[in-house]
Amino acid sequence: MPRIGQQPLRVARAQEIERGDPLQRHEGGGGERGPALGRISAASVHTREAELFYWITITFSQTLGTALGDWVADGSLGYLGAAGIFGGALALVAVAHYTTRISKPLLFWSALILTRPLGAVVGDFLDKPVANGGLELSRLAASAVLAAAIVLLVTLLPQRPETVTQQERLES
Repeated sequence: MPRIGQQPLRVARAQEIERGDPLQRHEGGGGERGPALGRISAASVHTREAELFYWITITFSQTLGTALGDWVADGSLGYLGAAGIFGGALALVAVAHYTTRISKPLLFWSALILTRPLGAVVGDFLDKPVANGGLELSRLAASAVLAAAIVLLVTLLPQRPETVTQQERLES
């Protein structure tokens, strides 16, 4: 395996990308450079710093996202109003992805963090008592509704073929 110093080339390149290199060589290409492509995978976390960043982000997004969702829903807006706020913010992130040059990793992490309070308020809306603004579904029924919504969205919003092709090239 080719080496740079004492590290395998692949590890050295991953560390260079983690340090903020905005460009990465295309796999199998003739040395051309293009936008960095990444993937979310436990196998792609190569350093303690990357792992620490990942766990801090997940912990904060889960804990603070749930608290934020509950706080907004407990105000005058209720569960549906809070879902509208977080769903609207998530839609703005999606629009920014396609219409601006805002950092794609920043948009990704913003979307990831916004999904937690959105999920919390939608879940609360489904299973909280009617007197509190919910639908008072059982946990089983609420879970079935959410599962059906996920299946429906995955079916209606399939991945673009060019995205799948790029990912397959990266993995080979």
